[in-house]
Amino acid sequence: MNSWAEIARGKPSSFVPCHNRTFLKSRVPPQIGDHYNDFARVGDISNMTTSWEREQTVFKSFHINGEKLATLKKMATTDGQARSNCSSFVVLSALVWRARTMALKMKPHQLTQLLIYVDFRPKMKEHMPDGYFGNAMVLPCCLCTVGELIDEPISSTAERIKKAIERVDEDFVQLAIDYMDKYRFEPYRVSSLLISSWMGLDYGDFDFGWGGRGSSAPAICYRQIACL
Repeated sequence: MNSWAEIARGKPSSFVPCHNRTFLKSRVPPQIGDHYNDFARVGDISNMTTSWEREQTVFKSFHINGEKLATLKKMATTDGQARSNCSSFVVLSALVWRARTMALKMKPHQLTQLLIYVDFRPKMKEHMPDGYFGNAMVLPCCLCTVGELIDEPISSTAERIKKAIERVDEDFVQLAIDYMDKYRFEPYRVSSLLISSWMGLDYGDFDFGWGGRGSSAPAICYRQIACL
């Protein structure tokens, strides 16, 4: 984004973009291993797809101030389930996943899936070319039944999310590449939730020649299953 903004203002780009994606090739043959939960596609025994088609989607933004965030973090670390302090992203993801699942009133034995966008650039520094210009994300997954998610304390949910994020290493990235090469993309069910954090993106510094930004939003979003 910074490079696009520089070019738009008539300035030379601060780095030369690299479009070489050969380091993202799958192995021959692909090796999936035993990471079933991270690549599983869950069913829709609660018939949520019909509900989404029948009812109007309402979009909401919620402001979580510092006091509320501190309370959430305390809840996620005080009952012995979380082994260390939780990040803001982890506790907010735990809250959103639980709240959404409760609101949708899915059946207790329905599998629910939380997928988290994780940037794997720091995990692939030795293999990623300088100036790589492209997506570098994988989706580690938390998978359990609706009943398990609702009945457990929020600290247990936070621990699930922490462990999923910690699984992302160079081997995991290669497994994900192999899986996508072998099975291709399959749409996610409504019982799945995708969460992405934009907290690390400094949109305030982007200037395309018209001054600072007025607002930021995704160009396209899986509105039934996505949360930013």
